[in-house]
Amino acid sequence: MPARRSKNDEPASASPPAWLKEILQRWDDYFTRFDRIFELVLKMQETQQVLCNSLRDLNARVSALGEGTFNDAAITWVGIDEKESDHATQAFDREAIKEVIEASGDKELLREWNNKKIDVRRYPEIRPKKSMRPRIIKITTSSPQVRDNLLDHMRRARLSLIKRFVHSYARKDYTQEELEIDRNLRKKAGQLNRQEGRLAYVVRDLRIHKLKTPHDFPTDNPFNGGPSQRNMEDNNAYSPRPSLSDGQRIDSR
Repeated sequence: MPARRSKNDEPASASPPAWLKEILQRWDDYFTRFDRIFELVLKMQETQQVLCNSLRDLNARVSALGEGTFNDAAITWVGIDEKESDHATQAFDREAIKEVIEASGDKELLREWNNKKIDVRRYPEIRPKKSMRPRIIKITTSSPQVRDNLLDHMRRARLSLIKRFVHSYARKDYTQEELEIDRNLRKKAGQLNRQEGRLAYVVRDLRIHKLKTPHDFPTDNPFNGGPSQRNMEDNNAYSPRPSLSDGQRIDSR
C-alpha cells in the first residue's frame, strides 16, 4: 500500500488551482482597466485646462475689440479730418506721417518707414455713418523706443498737411484702465467748461489742464448757433497743445 503524501511533499513549482487562476486573472484585468481609466481622466483634465486657457484668451481678445487692442508700441492721433473716401483718407494719413518722418531727419525713423515697419490705419476700420467726428488714427511701430521717438517729432511738428488741424494731438495708446480714466476726466472737464461757458479746460496725458486763452465753443447747431451738451463735453479733446497754461493743471481723478 503506497504511503500517503503530505502537503509538504507537493512540488514547489505546482501551479495554483484553476479557481484561483480565474480570480487572479479577473483582478489583473480590473487593475489594467483602472490604469487606463486613470490615464484617460488625466488626459481629460489636461485637455480641459487647455480649453479653459483658450477660452480665456478668446474672451480677452473679444473684449479688447470693443475699444481697440492696447499696444505698447502704438500711437493714437486724434482730430485729423477724413477725406471723402476711405482710400483717400488712408493715402492722406500715410502722407502726413511720412511728412513728419522726413522732416525729422531721423535715420532710424526713416529706415523703419522705408522697411514698412510703421503701420498707419484708422480705428474703427469701418467709418461710422452717423458720426461727424473723424476716426482716430492708430500708428503702430516696431518698439516702444521707436514709438517715443516718432511721438516726440509728431508733437513738435506742425507741417503743411496737418497745419490746419490746430486741435489735433498725438498720444501713446491707452490701456483699458487708462481709457476709462480718460473718459471720466473728459466728463469732468466738460462740466467745468459748461460752468465757464467757454472751452477753458482740456485733457492731456490723463490730466485736466486749464487753457491760457479760453476759446468759444465750436458751433454745431445751425438753428441756434450754440453747442450741444455732448460737444461741450467732448471738444476739450481737440484743443491745441500750445494753448495750455504754463504749468497749471487740475488733477481731478
